[in-house]
Amino acid sequence: MAASVENILPEGHILSSGVGAYRIEKKLGSGGFGITYLTVSEVKVGNVTADMHFAVKEHFPSAYCRRGADGSVVPLEGHADDFRRSATDFEAEARRLQKYGTDCDNIVKVNEVFEANGTVYYVMQYISGESLDDYVRSRGTLTPAEAKNILGPVLDAVTYLHSHRVNHLDIKPENIMLQKKGDAVTPVLIDFGLSVHFRKSGGKTSPKGVMGVTDGFAPLEQYAGIQEFNPTTDVYALAATFLYCLTGRIPAKASELRLQDVRKAVGDKLGEEELEGLCRALCKSSDDRTQSVARLKADLGIVTSGGNGTVEIRMGDDSRPNWLRWVLIGVLVVGAAVIWFVAGNRGDDSRQEKGDAVSEKTEIADSAVVESPAEVAGQIVVTQEYIDSLAHAKADSIRRAEAASTAPATQSPQSTPTSSTTPTPAKPNVTSGTLTFGYATWSGGIRDGKPHGAGRLTFHSSHAVDRHSSVQASPGDYFNATYENGQLISGKLYDSAGNLLKTIIP
Repeated sequence: MAASVENILPEGHILSSGVGAYRIEKKLGSGGFGITYLTVSEVKVGNVTADMHFAVKEHFPSAYCRRGADGSVVPLEGHADDFRRSATDFEAEARRLQKYGTDCDNIVKVNEVFEANGTVYYVMQYISGESLDDYVRSRGTLTPAEAKNILGPVLDAVTYLHSHRVNHLDIKPENIMLQKKGDAVTPVLIDFGLSVHFRKSGGKTSPKGVMGVTDGFAPLEQYAGIQEFNPTTDVYALAATFLYCLTGRIPAKASELRLQDVRKAVGDKLGEEELEGLCRALCKSSDDRTQSVARLKADLGIVTSGGNGTVEIRMGDDSRPNWLRWVLIGVLVVGAAVIWFVAGNRGDDSRQEKGDAVSEKTEIADSAVVESPAEVAGQIVVTQEYIDSLAHAKADSIRRAEAASTAPATQSPQSTPTSSTTPTPAKPNVTSGTLTFGYATWSGGIRDGKPHGAGRLTFHSSHAVDRHSSVQASPGDYFNATYENGQLISGKLYDSAGNLLKTIIP
């Protein structure tokens, strides 16, 4: 739950760590366990003093505390122990993040951790550049090479986190900042508000991890809450981010994403093996999904320098002078006008064929992804390749027109009438009834001899609830579930007395 206005420290408030003083400028973000502020602090190097921006995160678990009149954080009555445990977890998270940023240049840096106002704070670097989301919105879709170059160091950073049994749980284009270094940038993974550290024994060291999800980038199991260390959860988010870079569109929600639509949306941008690797990383079932970031790198053909992932990424043609951009746009407009004028005489049939092709292409892309930022913003991306294609099309149209004007007139043969009626494909036969599997009986929707839709699976003997689950049902147990053509979407297992035993989402 986001912090309410009265809980936010006001602009101009000074946070003192004993080492530095941080003046609050505005709130950057908030969640159930903390509030992050943009601050400015005076930094001295030798005899030179300058103001520098920092991001400061405040421990503020809104369920356990309130804001005092003097800006202090006061535990709510009956929640002092909860607040204290939460503060301990928050500080431990800050200390870990401080170490991670020191070891890996592609993880946000933590400068110091301190106590003030009755709570805990930590100070992070503030990256003022654009996010990967901003970059894709401004440029349009990226080539596979660009996407691999930008995301390669991020994959290395996540591999490093996984080696320390940390799930980030909020990887998305908005949380990858592109830090400028001269003419190059370094991608930096930020926002560890949902991240969870797991003990080797399996348990979480913090109660966090089920606070929120981002549709399009969170896998199906994250909606039910992550209770154990699972690298495949972050693998899904990385693959969804890669897909976003290639299409410029936010992927469909995990429960609605279809791999056949992913293949159509990507098209021939990737080779067959790389495309299948991307699809494996986007499987609904965690068991079927790519099991490690290292495997995902190999499947996508991403090569990095390894180590701590300090690869810098050059951003292509952003250095073009403004006058050149206007010249290119002028060429685009003139070329398009010529093609429209020449091609306009080719007849309604040609235009109809083009219209059908465009409609088919649009339908394919929209079925897998939603929300095109570049289309909303009305961006025009001009590339030399596109200009060359216009020139080629213009020359081809002129050649066709000249050939038509010099060719002897001939009478077109009369075409043989054919029927325009095409058979309508039969709709899948969905019925309601029962199916017997020997170990259980399904009562509910059925399609092509498989459970489809909602229904109940009643067990006659001990058996696994689903082929992707290790949960065993006993005789008399029943499973209220939803299937899609035999594939489990979700369900709840009850014993014969009606007591809920387990909620299962593959």
